[in-house]
Amino acid sequence: MKTGIAQKAGQILYWVLLAVSVTLIIAFYVKNGDVNTEDAFSKQMTDFGPILNYYVIWAYILVGLAVFFTVIFPITTMVTNPKSGLKTLASIAVLGLLLFVGYQLADNTIMELPGYTGKGNIPETLKLTGMGVYMMYFMLGGALLAMAFSAVRNIFK
Repeated sequence: MKTGIAQKAGQILYWVLLAVSVTLIIAFYVKNGDVNTEDAFSKQMTDFGPILNYYVIWAYILVGLAVFFTVIFPITTMVTNPKSGLKTLASIAVLGLLLFVGYQLADNTIMELPGYTGKGNIPETLKLTGMGVYMMYFMLGGALLAMAFSAVRNIFK
C-alpha cells in the first residue's frame, strides 16, 4: 500500500505522542508510590507537586497541537476546495453560537471557599469556566446525537 509523506508523518507523530503519554502515565504511578498517604495534604502536594508540572505542560502541548491541526486542516481544505469551505464556515458559526449561549448560561457568582486565597475566584474567570463546562455538555450531547443518528441511519440502509 502506497502512503503519502503526510500520512507517514502523521503516524510518526501519533506514536511519539502516544509514547510520551504512556511514559508520563508510568511516571505518575511510580511517583505516586513515593507519596505517604498518612502525611498532611500539603506535604503530599509538596512531594508530588513537581511532577504535576510536567502533566500540565503536556496537556498544554496536546491542546496546542489540537488547536493547530483544527485550524490548519480546514484552511487547507478551504483553499483546495472552496465549496467545502462554506461547510467549514457554517461549522465555525455554529461553534460561535454555542460559545455565546454557554457564556450567557454561565454563572459568575463569587464562591465561598474556606481557606482559598488565590486570585481565580473572580467573576470573569468563573464566567469563562462556566462557559467551558457548558461547551463540554454541548459537545457531549452533540456526540451522543451523532452516534444515535448514525446508528438509526445504518438500520435503514
